[in-house]
Amino acid sequence: GRSAQVNPSELTNALLESAVENGAEVVGGAVKELCTQPDKDGAVLTGVRLSDRSVTHADSVVIPAGCWSARVEDWCDHPCPVEGVWSTFLTAAGPTPVSRNAATATAAATATATPAALFCKEDSNGCHLEVMPRVLSTKPALYVSGCGSSRVISPKDLRVNTPHPLETDVPDAMRATAANRSLKTLLRSEKDQLEEQHAP
Repeated sequence: GRSAQVNPSELTNALLESAVENGAEVVGGAVKELCTQPDKDGAVLTGVRLSDRSVTHADSVVIPAGCWSARVEDWCDHPCPVEGVWSTFLTAAGPTPVSRNAATATAAATATATPAALFCKEDSNGCHLEVMPRVLSTKPALYVSGCGSSRVISPKDLRVNTPHPLETDVPDAMRATAANRSLKTLLRSEKDQLEEQHAP
């Protein structure tokens, strides 16, 4: 089947902007529980209750919390066996596209970030790099994962916020250094091959 590596923040914001353009209303707050009412088949979802105890009514609810969606098990009698993978990644900025405004800059960067991916076998630094183009703030960049020492987080731990979502923003400096070393070796090898191909 088809799969994709996306920027979670950019995708979430794009979906939100599209929803608002089509009539959705944005309500800020932390969801604490799902609201239901009895039904002949069990229960029907009627909305969500926020931390201020107010209720937002809805016919359906989407829980886009990534691996923390496992917490839905605490709100209703429905299994959600989602695991998380805690790992370090790198982003390497590319050249800034020359353009007149942000919109054309983004378009230029997107054109530069042709859909492609490079998957490497494990190397002497303990990395198995996965390198993909990505656009960061209208600039072309490289997204590099596979830095090594990934840790699987169980649904049980995710349900009690262990680790807390903010903790996962802290990279492993040792793995970042190792991956940077592997990436430099990879780019140097590619440069050498290109120079050999263009040698007179």
